[in-house]
Amino acid sequence: MTLVAPREIVDLVYRCCRMASLDPGSADVIARAAAEAELSGLEGLADCVRHHTSGSLGAVVDALRAIDVAEVSVRASGEPVTVDFESSVAGSLLNRRLRQGQGRSVVSVPAAQGTQVDGVRLSRRDAPTVAIEAPSRRGYVEGVEVDSAVFEAATRIAASFLVSEAVLDAAIPE
Repeated sequence: MTLVAPREIVDLVYRCCRMASLDPGSADVIARAAAEAELSGLEGLADCVRHHTSGSLGAVVDALRAIDVAEVSVRASGEPVTVDFESSVAGSLLNRRLRQGQGRSVVSVPAAQGTQVDGVRLSRRDAPTVAIEAPSRRGYVEGVEVDSAVFEAATRIAASFLVSEAVLDAAIPE
């Protein structure tokens, strides 16, 4: 295991996503999702590396966009919406977006938790749900342990895409 700062995860995943030709905004969303997954005890970095290796990081972006569209529909109509993804994606990379939806009274039933997910069902808050907990702040102070082999694989993928120190410092608020 390797102890890393959450900003290192954001940096590595961002650069991996950019190496996969994702736009900067999508790369940032996935990078922050992976870091939050690691802070929550899920394998966000490993899932990102797996998606990069299989060439399916774009599927994660598509899934996140589909969730956004479905959330707007749920909020406008009050009716549940089922989102079926074109291909399976790592649930760990969806948790951040689904948790953010909880703050806007839209919840996933059941919550995606760290497995491959083919889709989600979104509904208003009054439906039975499985809550997605916010990550612990402890990891921001003490760091997060990640699998050393996964960290090295992500480092190799990201090596050709350089990011300035100022960008890294802005990635995770103090």
